[in-house]
Amino acid sequence: MKMKINSLKQKFNLIKEKKIDEIIKDLPQTQQEAIKMCFKASSVKSGKGIRYTNNWVYECILMKIKNPALYKKMRREQILPLPSLVTLQRYIKMLEPAYGFQKSTFEMLKEKSKHMDDAGRHGCLLLDEMSLSSLMTFNKLTLNIDGLVDLGQFTPEHQVNEMADHALIFMYQPCRGPWLQAFGAFLSKGAAPNNVLQKLIIEATLLLENSGFQVHNIVTDGGPWNRGMWNSFGVGLPDFKIQNTGLKKCLFQIQ
Repeated sequence: MKMKINSLKQKFNLIKEKKIDEIIKDLPQTQQEAIKMCFKASSVKSGKGIRYTNNWVYECILMKIKNPALYKKMRREQILPLPSLVTLQRYIKMLEPAYGFQKSTFEMLKEKSKHMDDAGRHGCLLLDEMSLSSLMTFNKLTLNIDGLVDLGQFTPEHQVNEMADHALIFMYQPCRGPWLQAFGAFLSKGAAPNNVLQKLIIEATLLLENSGFQVHNIVTDGGPWNRGMWNSFGVGLPDFKIQNTGLKKCLFQIQ
């Protein structure tokens, strides 16, 4: 009888989930995820018994990063079934971030490209640098020192074991579609050298095209290190300055 009752409960839960899916099918994906989590929270006796989906946890991590105070208020007043900060930290540790071009990222992009039409696989490569505060820490999980210069196989010999103070980010944006994918991050001391930028751009383009995406444009700002990189490609740039305008990016077509 207990087995039969458990079986009936499982069937009832499946019917309930299908009914909910049918009702909310026209809502945006993020709203669907939030509604499903609310129903999950209503079926447990305490907040500690909720089993969160990976997609919901990632959305919560983004909310917490963008506005920590609002996240705490929404969780405290139970506006949404949000995981605790300890739970978010546990998930973040499981991500195991690393610098460079990661093989798993391009495997994911290759799988994504298989389910897209041809028009959605054309786009541009974006890269930008930002300054960071120098900090060197010991990573207990990897037993390595974090915060040193890491430009992959193109790290200059004179910068090996030097503390980094700049980050270089690579992203891909399709010409059609709302998504944007960051796929590479590097650490350097000062701006990355021109010859290193040139090699990283070539490698990034090859990796993207091997994953099924076409790169038609490369977008950078007008920094002197980027100008040197374009000169090394044989692309001459006009000598101009951008002052007090919202124009921060220059688009160059690579034939």
